[in-house]
Amino acid sequence: MWRSLFVPPSLDRSVLLPATLAMLLLAALVYQVRATPEETLPDAGPVARDGRPAAPVVLMPATPDVGVIVARSMFTPAGKPATAADAPLAGVSIAGSIRIGNRLFAVVQGPDAGTRTVALGGKVGDWTLYRLIPDAAVLRHGRQQITKPFGTRATLPPTAAASRSP
Repeated sequence: MWRSLFVPPSLDRSVLLPATLAMLLLAALVYQVRATPEETLPDAGPVARDGRPAAPVVLMPATPDVGVIVARSMFTPAGKPATAADAPLAGVSIAGSIRIGNRLFAVVQGPDAGTRTVALGGKVGDWTLYRLIPDAAVLRHGRQQITKPFGTRATLPPTAAASRSP
């Protein structure tokens, strides 16, 4: 027998339970939407424990001093002001390294954009060029040792020379 696609199949027992549950859920949704009164939420803020309202809290946006933020190294503790020791070789970048014969040199660019070469053991500011690795220069000043990556003016944080192997 031929059946039309638009005629729903006859309802048998296997369809009655899901249909009944769907009708109950629809009725519960309608009841929840119509029966729930509009609630007003309390004001945001601290809650008093003894029943009376707590004092209001007023939060003011902080206006940071941008100059202080820019001047302080991110490796400096927050309570300590920035000093010259926090930014060793500020304004100096190591452009790279060159080898002439058996000698290694670092190509150093100063804050005035002047370029010079420094041999191992030579001075860059108050720091001594200790070693050249493939992508950075290692400098020492007393017991402190820093690694200055090639091409940047940034310096990796100082480490104690005793904790590093040469």
